[in-house]
Amino acid sequence: MPFQLWHGDTTLPALIDRIAEGASAIAPDLTVARARQIAETILRPHVHQTVACAKHGACSDVGPAVWGGRGRLPIDAGSTRPCRLDADSNDLPEVFAVAAADAMPSLENSQRSALLERLATVVRQVLLPYLFENEQCGHAPICRAASSDPFKRVS
Repeated sequence: MPFQLWHGDTTLPALIDRIAEGASAIAPDLTVARARQIAETILRPHVHQTVACAKHGACSDVGPAVWGGRGRLPIDAGSTRPCRLDADSNDLPEVFAVAAADAMPSLENSQRSALLERLATVVRQVLLPYLFENEQCGHAPICRAASSDPFKRVS
């Protein structure tokens, strides 16, 4: 199932900052800077956007929010455009959690499982209001438009 991030006026770097700050708050051995680097390294290759995003019907064919999210941002791109997430949204929080835990060499094995779940929960909580299913995202003909950078605001 394709997933779409509808983040309104919230930029992807701002979402990454929230992930980093949340992760650092529960894992003091993980600095905000290192958590940000890990989150961006994991997310950047999986988010895609074109100049046509949010301008056509395929973009508004949004299904349910993932992870039991409720509500819906208005279909208004604001200063950012939505983007497609090409990875399984269920895997990204766990991938971040493992990478973040691996960045903490002093983490004891007895604490690792609980911390992995807490780190993955941080990612889910940050993305929850913005991540939706959209079967057409990335597959509709209009999705072959020129690429744009989802990490930059619309000018």
